[in-house]
Amino acid sequence: MFKRLYIFLLYVIQDNTKITFLFLLYVIQDNTKINFLFLISKFFYFQCVTIKYIHEKPYFCKNSYLNSKMNEKTIIIDIGNSFVKIKNNEDINFIYLDDLVIDKIKNSVDLANINSAIISSVNTDMECVLVDFLASNKITVKLADTLLRSQKFIDFSNIQGMGNDRKLGLIGALSFYKPPIITIDCGTAITINILSKDSICLGGAIMCGVGTQTRALSEYASGLPAIKINKANYGIINGTEDAINTGLISAVRGGITDFLYNIFYKEKLENTNVAFTGGYSDLVFKLCVKKLNKINTNSKKINKIEQRKNLVFLGLEKLIGIM
Repeated sequence: MFKRLYIFLLYVIQDNTKITFLFLLYVIQDNTKINFLFLISKFFYFQCVTIKYIHEKPYFCKNSYLNSKMNEKTIIIDIGNSFVKIKNNEDINFIYLDDLVIDKIKNSVDLANINSAIISSVNTDMECVLVDFLASNKITVKLADTLLRSQKFIDFSNIQGMGNDRKLGLIGALSFYKPPIITIDCGTAITINILSKDSICLGGAIMCGVGTQTRALSEYASGLPAIKINKANYGIINGTEDAINTGLISAVRGGITDFLYNIFYKEKLENTNVAFTGGYSDLVFKLCVKKLNKINTNSKKINKIEQRKNLVFLGLEKLIGIM
């Protein structure tokens, strides 16, 4: 019944430990498929897989166990201007940047169980501090710069000086949408990032974030208080705080929607997917979605308008191949 018997011995280095895979393969009589059973000696794990048999040389299917991607002891870190965000498995910790940030990281993440970290950063000073800290704990660090140079998802060749967070957000959005895509990352700054239908990055815009605008008014305008924007209090109101609220809402919503309206026609974008992300995306999405839907009623330029949190993390995960 058996056409041929194959025995393969393969060594794989994982976490500096040599793992032996023993493959026992046999061929079904019609010579079109082979079934194989392999034993991983380290874990005593069995699994059966079916693969094709071509010219008497087997090759692995896409869902082979050997294509497993990322070690479970890796954390993903996104260093912003205001926060360090750390993803450990499915848990995400938001740590405010101040003089106690390293102590906060020690208290929030069990570093004894971590052996590697992937870092994206827009804050060079904090990146240096954190890389040194991780290295002192014998944690291997890989930076997003390295991963982005070798990625093939998006063509950034015509763009100069674009932050890694903006690039990773677009790559992360590819997990949900087909191009064209516009991401609106609402953090310390609001960035608008545009991907053409041919997966070419067209650039975008940067404006002050919601929190940045409120702090700027209170710090540089004597007598004006720092406020928390309230979408409900919008309109012509006599009180100072409500007047600031109305002005900031108008600036944020008008800046985003006016820019997008012009881009839809200038770049001739059709069926565009628009994704809001970032720490202030709950608020900014609610501020903009109604006006964007109104624009779309007349132009039919937009396919979807959605809020998608943590696109930077998703972009890093896509680059290291676990999405």
